[in-house]
Amino acid sequence: MQLHIRAPRLAALFAACLAAFPLAAAENETTISPHDFGAMAEGYTLYFDQRGRPYGVEQFLPGQRTIWAFEGDECLEGEWFAIGDAICFEYDGHPGTHCWTIHDRAGQLRIRALGAMPEDDLTLSRRSEEPMFCPGPNVGA
Repeated sequence: MQLHIRAPRLAALFAACLAAFPLAAAENETTISPHDFGAMAEGYTLYFDQRGRPYGVEQFLPGQRTIWAFEGDECLEGEWFAIGDAICFEYDGHPGTHCWTIHDRAGQLRIRALGAMPEDDLTLSRRSEEPMFCPGPNVGA
């Protein structure tokens, strides 16, 4: 017996399967509002991983100011603000706005860039009251 599947039908089936996966992941998580995230983050330094590896660190200061650094990179000062359910960041000297949604999945805080897939989430690995270490650029002899 030979099975014939037309390409448009196969493409539609493939698209339906892809669309189902993000929904399945989202069913087991709750979205945290920017207000609630800000209340949890202000006064702390948060450490983020992606796929089990260090990604970056951000210190949340009063007045919605932040200091961000990718793992092993120099620090950038910026600010955060809410747009709907998203928390958005702008950093001094770096154009663009970076927006994320915050999710709680079984007690694990997950940070998802707008439009990204759940497998690309950042995860909160640590929250500290200690300020982050920011070496200056071009430090050395």
